[in-house]
Amino acid sequence: MRRVQPACINIVLTGYPAFENALRAIRAQVDDFLVKPAEVRTLVETIEQRLLRPEQLHHACNQRLADCLRENTQRIVGRALEHMKVQPRLARIPLSDQERIDHINAIITEILQKLEGQGQSKPRASVNHGRRRKEQGYSLAMLVDDRSAIDSAIYDVVKEKLLELDLSRLLDDLARLNDCLNNHLQQSLAGFTGEEAA
Repeated sequence: MRRVQPACINIVLTGYPAFENALRAIRAQVDDFLVKPAEVRTLVETIEQRLLRPEQLHHACNQRLADCLRENTQRIVGRALEHMKVQPRLARIPLSDQERIDHINAIITEILQKLEGQGQSKPRASVNHGRRRKEQGYSLAMLVDDRSAIDSAIYDVVKEKLLELDLSRLLDDLARLNDCLNNHLQQSLAGFTGEEAA
């Protein structure tokens, strides 16, 4: 509704009082909500108050996925580290936190450049990631776990920021993101095995 009729007042009328907790998550998209049975007078007053103060209406965010991820790169890195430290195979490798994440920023930057169609033809950060993980004693399965931790961290942020994203373009952006992540996993594996193209 926010995208189709930005000036429209959005009020949710619910029969579930516990629904209030869920509504907190979508509060940025809803101007108010009432619990049934709502009195007609209360409903009319709520609508009138919102009409008198249109500047207080919530407005839809239309952020593109790449911009959102770029703004949250450090959050992604932090989440990736959390995922790496709880993954049993990865936790066995005795690395400092910095050694686990020291090149994750470069990978995310490269993924975002590809997502926006600006990336170089060969993703060097992912190739280097594969090489570095081999030096650190990772197996191929551990490299896949490692990349899964990064992917999970990215999607954690997407879920957290969902209501701020341009939903009309989100499916296309997610499809391209998935392609970028798959490509970078392939390049990391190639770097690990030494089979990357010259």
